[in-house]
Amino acid sequence: MIQRVLAVLRCLLKRADWRHSCGGTCAAEEGCVTVKTQLTHSGSHQSRCFWLFHGAYWLGTVAVCELFAAVVPGTAAVTGPAFAVRAAVACGATAGLRMLSLRQDWAQRLGLSRFGVLAGGCTCLAVTLAVSRQHLEPAIGIAPPLTGPGQAAAVLVVMTASLIGWMLSYLTFRVINDHDAARLGALEAQAMADRHELEFLRATMDPHFVCNALTAVMAVKHDPDEVERISQALADYLRFRLRPAAELEPLGRELDAVDDYIAIQDARFGEDLICTVACERQARQLVVPSMLIQPLLENAVKYGADTSPRPLRVDVRVSLRDQMLHIEVANTGQWVRPGSGNGSGLGLRALRKRLQMLYGDAAWVSSRDGHGWVRVEVAVPAVAGRPPFAGSRSRVAARSETVAAASSANGVVAG
Repeated sequence: MIQRVLAVLRCLLKRADWRHSCGGTCAAEEGCVTVKTQLTHSGSHQSRCFWLFHGAYWLGTVAVCELFAAVVPGTAAVTGPAFAVRAAVACGATAGLRMLSLRQDWAQRLGLSRFGVLAGGCTCLAVTLAVSRQHLEPAIGIAPPLTGPGQAAAVLVVMTASLIGWMLSYLTFRVINDHDAARLGALEAQAMADRHELEFLRATMDPHFVCNALTAVMAVKHDPDEVERISQALADYLRFRLRPAAELEPLGRELDAVDDYIAIQDARFGEDLICTVACERQARQLVVPSMLIQPLLENAVKYGADTSPRPLRVDVRVSLRDQMLHIEVANTGQWVRPGSGNGSGLGLRALRKRLQMLYGDAAWVSSRDGHGWVRVEVAVPAVAGRPPFAGSRSRVAARSETVAAASSANGVVAG
């Protein structure tokens, strides 16, 4: 029977581990998709801004030249009504230059940079339009012939100035957009890093626990009912630990897993462990970070077993005070300083890091010892839904909001 139980547990571990891996990946990909969607929206916004700028520039250039021709005598041959035709041709040609400059593979084939593509294209276009004004436009009757080399030079200067003005304006536009794109890319990378870090901190589990739990099963192998009870508690607990967990969950869900954990440890320690859990009824419905109590409880048992006289006492108390949810885990024994013996301090650091990322300064962790007890207390905002991240927002949520805004503008006792 023991062999069947162990086989079932191994299968459960493999399946739960696969689900956990898939779940963690999906959660991270979901965050990535959100930010990439914002980047896609940003690209569409930049494209609309370009076409607005592009059309406004050439319409403004035509309006200025028409005004100049009407005010200054003798300039109609240089600008005049036919200038609108040349401006329309320049508008289409510069749009093509813009597309060519964005295609890095084409620019590399030509051996030119973005500036080289634009500068060379604008120069060739200015010469072409000046020659067209001198020979083609009079031939088809849309403009009078030029009367001398001075007017031909003036046409070349006007077209060159118009195209250089467009090129400088567009390069300025690109510099601003490239800066925004780099900023959005950095935000995307940081948001992904924060999500991966949250997944890692949430998934951290003591590998010795499973070994100790199986040892507890073996200790009661002559009692089939007790084997079944402990095996079921272990299966439920591992299912809770290895499932794709949400960032925030009802506290009652974790308290149910705490009961399973205590049942396993009770079978392991027997009369050497006395563990009590006291929780106010309304606190069970509150939403808290997943795996908030469990690391505290695991370290209380782990380090308490090394430093406490028998029986080891562990008390878990959950209460509501001043719009804050207070969770205290206390155990008999002595404080194990990080870096001394088996105390690494990773548990408290990981818990503080998670709370800082989720709540900012609105949540805190404290620890104290004395009179033969070690106590760790955690306080988080008491909310029935997702925490109101106004003033104490999740860092990951804040980064996602920052990406959206930028786009629219262009757990532990001495452990």
